[in-house]
Amino acid sequence: MLLVAHELGPLQPLVGRAVVVHDGQIAHDGACPPPAGHHALPGHDHVHPHEHPAPHGVFHQ
Repeated sequence: MLLVAHELGPLQPLVGRAVVVHDGQIAHDGACPPPAGHHALPGHDHVHPHEHPAPHGVFHQ
């Protein structure tokens, strides 16, 4: 299975391999790296404004 995510959160124990891409280059390939920076703070939520709203439905209605 392939999962693309910015943060793993509670899924981390289920992930056997992580490939981290940074600036278009593979920066890590192996076990999940530990959270760093503000991502490591307790209770951190990935919340920020997005430029474009997500499309609706399968055919982007």
